[in-house]
Amino acid sequence: MGTPSLFPMFLKRGAGIATASGIVYIEQFDVEILEMIEVEVVDDTITVEIIEQIDVEIADDPDVRSRGLMNRDSLPEDHGMLFVYPEEQILSFWMRNTLIPLDIAFIDRNGFILEIQQMEPHDDASHASKQPAMYALELRKGWFEDHGVEPGERVEF
Repeated sequence: MGTPSLFPMFLKRGAGIATASGIVYIEQFDVEILEMIEVEVVDDTITVEIIEQIDVEIADDPDVRSRGLMNRDSLPEDHGMLFVYPEEQILSFWMRNTLIPLDIAFIDRNGFILEIQQMEPHDDASHASKQPAMYALELRKGWFEDHGVEPGERVEF
């Protein structure tokens, strides 16, 4: 049975330069501890602002994924669980035995947030992704809205 480990991750918001051929993503950041950052490009000047760090437990095996955040009384601020799957697929979650309200972001293989749903404790209803996703990120309910994070933004691990 696997044990989740903590892993910091960050969100890259608006990290690109518009070109005639599309968007070129800027990948030149030397980041020891991964943090949430905001990147702004104005007149060829790149501004990087650190927003905050998120610590996540990695759920990358069936045992850890099936337990998720069940039976926990609380969840620290900026702490959550990242569910990792071997390939993109329709993901489905429920809240049986989960005591705290959560948000879930479904994320594609490239790290783009596809959608965000809110989930209530002890709810057996299925919360399924509308599109195939490779990752799901659970954080306390309201976290994404409180931080202005929306579908289309990119998460990097």
